[in-house]
Amino acid sequence: MFHCNLQYQFPNAETLQIEFAMKQDDILHLKGSNACGKTTVFNLINGFLTPKTGVIELNNIVLFDSRLKINIPAKNRNIGRVFQNHYLFPHMSVKKNLYFANKNSALLTYLIEQLNLQPLLKKFPRNLSGGQQQKLAIVQNLINNPQLLLLDEAFSNLDWQTKNTIKTVILDSRIPTIITTHNNEDTENFTTKTVLLG
Repeated sequence: MFHCNLQYQFPNAETLQIEFAMKQDDILHLKGSNACGKTTVFNLINGFLTPKTGVIELNNIVLFDSRLKINIPAKNRNIGRVFQNHYLFPHMSVKKNLYFANKNSALLTYLIEQLNLQPLLKKFPRNLSGGQQQKLAIVQNLINNPQLLLLDEAFSNLDWQTKNTIKTVILDSRIPTIITTHNNEDTENFTTKTVLLG
């Protein structure tokens, strides 16, 4: 279960207000035009930005409450996030990137096989295509067993088959997930609800 009711004030004094709730197996499409604040919402949920007022609650744990002065650090929120730009350890091989914080060996073995990652394991991020880096970043997040998963244009460089495999894994895992995308095909037969921003 996830719930947030947030107000954030941008440096230019504009205000963003958003409220929504999700059940355990919900896949939510956070929809809106460019520069409407979708990435800001992710940063607020993650703990990278601090709301002006509001509450964030995940699985009955309060992550943020302006009234009670609770603000759990980002590193302790157990929220997975795949960024538009992929943050991989450049000095580590694909294999070491994957095994660095692996909490689900069975799932990792399955994903390596299903997503054909075996030929990439000895390579370094600089030698990977955009799609391969994106695939790796998604797998990294899934095997860390997050309580909430944020996908920021995470399917943009993936082929149809890879997208479907990853969607199936997310649906089977029942990890509540929030996705932003400008491609409607990414949400078809995947998302369970939509929140319109802006």
